[in-house]
Amino acid sequence: MVDLCNVKCIGSTMFVMFTSSIFDTDFDKDDDKNQKKKRIIQKCAKQIKAFSGDDITTLDEMRTHAVRIINEMVTSEKQKCDSEGMKILNLVFVCHDPLVCYKYKSADKDKKKDKGKNEEKKEKEGDAGEEKKKDKKVQTMPFGGEKYMDLLCGIIETVKPINNYYLCADLHQYQEGDIAISCKGCSNEYTIHQCISGTGGAEQDDEIPMDAAKELNGNPTGGFGKYKVNYNMDKSLMKFGFTLAIVDPKSGISFDPVLVDGPKNVKKDEKHKAQAVSATSKLPAASASGFMGGRLMKKRGARTTMRRVKRVLKTTIKKW
Repeated sequence: MVDLCNVKCIGSTMFVMFTSSIFDTDFDKDDDKNQKKKRIIQKCAKQIKAFSGDDITTLDEMRTHAVRIINEMVTSEKQKCDSEGMKILNLVFVCHDPLVCYKYKSADKDKKKDKGKNEEKKEKEGDAGEEKKKDKKVQTMPFGGEKYMDLLCGIIETVKPINNYYLCADLHQYQEGDIAISCKGCSNEYTIHQCISGTGGAEQDDEIPMDAAKELNGNPTGGFGKYKVNYNMDKSLMKFGFTLAIVDPKSGISFDPVLVDGPKNVKKDEKHKAQAVSATSKLPAASASGFMGGRLMKKRGARTTMRRVKRVLKTTIKKW
């Protein structure tokens, strides 16, 4: 949150990484959940002021500050590439939130979205969980609105790459597709290939059937103001794993999901126990001292880890 952005060129590929979540238009809603998140972010804004001296106290000021920093860094890196005679082939945005995605959403807005309770229901109902899908429908989920699109398209205009990519997570599955963007009132048109890798280990979102995607593909996505946005999904996988991005100097970047099936209909305690046995059985006895929350820890566990975190923070703050 303090740095907000990182821009780097590797060969003919420029990476632009930034905190996309501060551009979430949901924070403008009056509901308790989003107002709580907004207050947390504004707390971060005050800390930025304390560290950097920048006069930032609200979410809107943080967004303005972020846009200025991102654009300055992109312009500086582009000028550096130009001076070295380097043509940017690929522009890669690395963010948290998908620009547009497809997701199963409940048609009944009054239903509780408590994940813990949903998990218990799934365990009790078994195959009835499939029937619950009938109560949901696949919806198009836009993110960020017009101002966010201003930022992305402005960066594309500055860099003028051949290919545009958007890497993100947040949606808990692997989803890949193309986003076509055109601006009303100008002749600019852009295509961004988006790869969502939200498969690190959280509870998975239901896979999107291609039949449902075909019905939505090419339909205009609302919520972007002066921009006309169409999303075409070509892949959805409900599996855990990660993604390999392979850069070809001539053709651009291709994505290879390295995914595995996760355990289904297993109680949380049993699931963690199974993961612990699986992970520790491959390690020497001296290494298998404890397994907690998906990672190995020393015998003294969380208390030792917390002491180390506090020590590192104290040292870091002194340096700042």
